[in-house]
Amino acid sequence: MQPVYESVARLMKPIDHIAALLAPDVDKSNETVEWEMTALLTWVKQTYTEESDELMVDNLSRYSKGFWRGLFTCYDHYYIPRTNNDLEQFFRQI
Repeated sequence: MQPVYESVARLMKPIDHIAALLAPDVDKSNETVEWEMTALLTWVKQTYTEESDELMVDNLSRYSKGFWRGLFTCYDHYYIPRTNNDLEQFFRQI
């Protein structure tokens, strides 16, 4: 059995990749980020195939699907906050 840290670190890799992928950048568009996210989720499903990975892969897929429709809008419309924290900062300024 792997030590707990190694197991958690292994399962955090997709989350780290997603955070980097969703980070704002001038050259990102709705279309490119959606394409990259689709490719990443496909990679996760193909790479994390152990029985102990099933819960993480399933949760990641379902969670992403739940937000998919509005997840990428902020990349084409700068005035739409990317995160809830960004939205809260906007309201504090009013």
